[in-house]
Amino acid sequence: MTLFNISFPGQGLTVKNIAQAIAIFERTVVSGIAPFDLWIGGDETAISETAKRGFDLFNNKANCVACHSGWNFTDDSFHDIGLPDKDIGRGNEVPNVVVMQHAFKVPTLRNAVERAPYMHDGSLKNLFTVVSHYNDGFMKRPSKSEKFSSLN
Repeated sequence: MTLFNISFPGQGLTVKNIAQAIAIFERTVVSGIAPFDLWIGGDETAISETAKRGFDLFNNKANCVACHSGWNFTDDSFHDIGLPDKDIGRGNEVPNVVVMQHAFKVPTLRNAVERAPYMHDGSLKNLFTVVSHYNDGFMKRPSKSEKFSSLN
């Protein structure tokens, strides 16, 4: 609490200050150079052939790039990806906007393998379960993003 009081003198512990502290912290989180970066830079040996096929799937049939784009693999948008839970996410802030019901911010995929469990609620324990969800696990509801369809 002492450091918080130093950072926000005389303001106390408020939702606004907590959000600002989290935002400041998140701006300090920077990933290092990954094998993928080396591959994009021209080193064909930096990643496996399997990873290269995965990147083709990511950009084409699976269309992950529709939301996980740019250097940080996120477009910072909000989507309902069809998780079977009662949390309405962004819908709490914009209750009259259908597509924002059950919508959560698209996370970066940088170093994703190191950040299990996955999804806003930690309901998917590993990357295999994440792919399984995108293969056939969508809840069908009006707010589900049109960017997603089963991978088959």
